[in-house]
Amino acid sequence: MTIRDILLPLTSYPTPTGTRAVTTAVALAGDLAAHVSAMAFELDIQSPIGLYADPVGVRGILAADRKTSAANARALAETFEALAGKAGVSHDHAVAPCPPLEVSTRLARAARFHDVSLVALKDGDGVGQDIAERLIFESGRPVLVFPEEPKGHLPTSFETVAVAWDLSRPAVRAVADAMPFLQQVSIRLVSFP
Repeated sequence: MTIRDILLPLTSYPTPTGTRAVTTAVALAGDLAAHVSAMAFELDIQSPIGLYADPVGVRGILAADRKTSAANARALAETFEALAGKAGVSHDHAVAPCPPLEVSTRLARAARFHDVSLVALKDGDGVGQDIAERLIFESGRPVLVFPEEPKGHLPTSFETVAVAWDLSRPAVRAVADAMPFLQQVSIRLVSFP
């Protein structure tokens, strides 16, 4: 399997995906000569309080949060567009309104139509972890998780690869999905008792 199409989820709220993560993903797509599709959501944050009760001004706070999410999503799309265009990487992006609890589900559905998803994580990022888990367990496609602030360049090839093998169906699928990377290394089989 050749990696030709990459999904890049962009988080708009509470903390937007950083520019460095977008740069890393675009660079990886360029190194692989792959198309990258970014998805960002303007979160439709609604009040859990009844329509007629708002004793502490929650609706006003949530309206400000919706506005922040929308602004972040549009800014992320513009940043992605500029970086991918400058790098000469084939790309597209989408920004759509979405309830917060549906973001991971929509991304998992979208990931089914891509060869791999790239998910940038930062320390203590519950939203990013939820997205990564949902993509891993529900998309049926490979997911590459990387630190939002990597210490170096995200490699497109590896010198050492470890494969945990138990002869199960998920293990077979994981190895098949990893073949673009495994084909680039010399394979040495090690047996453990």
